[in-house]
Formats: sequence, C-alpha cells, structure tokens
Amino acid sequence: MTELRNIEAERVRHNLTQKQLATELGVTTKTLYSWIKRDTPIPSTKIIEMCRMWDVASDYLLSITDSTDPAA
Repeated sequence: MTELRNIEAERVRHNLTQKQLATELGVTTKTLYSWIKRDTPIPSTKIIEMCRMWDVASDYLLSITDSTDPAA
C-alpha cells in the first residue's frame, strides 16, 4: 500500500509539524500517522477539513491525482 504523500506534502508546504496538523484536526499524531500510512481510513469529515484548510481537491489529498484544483 502506498502512503498518502500529498497530505504530507501539503503539511510541509504549510509549515506544519505532524503534531500541529493533528491538533488542527483534533486527532493524535498516532492517528494522523496511521492515516498517512493507510493503516486506517481517514474519516470523510477530516478529508473535507484538510481540503478546506489547504484549498485542494480530495482526489489530490488521497493521491488519486496530481491536480490540486478543487474544481477539477
């Protein structure tokens, strides 16, 4: 299984540590890491939160596409 590298890319692009992002999302860093490694599914509410935070498409965050455009 591949990692959700675009979530990590956006986190770094926005100068957030994993702990800061986890706090913003109201989860533990362990949970965030588990999502990124695809060990557990990300709740749709958290995907939507990240899309809104970074103004990117959900398909991009989930590494389905390389396009960040939320309108695509």
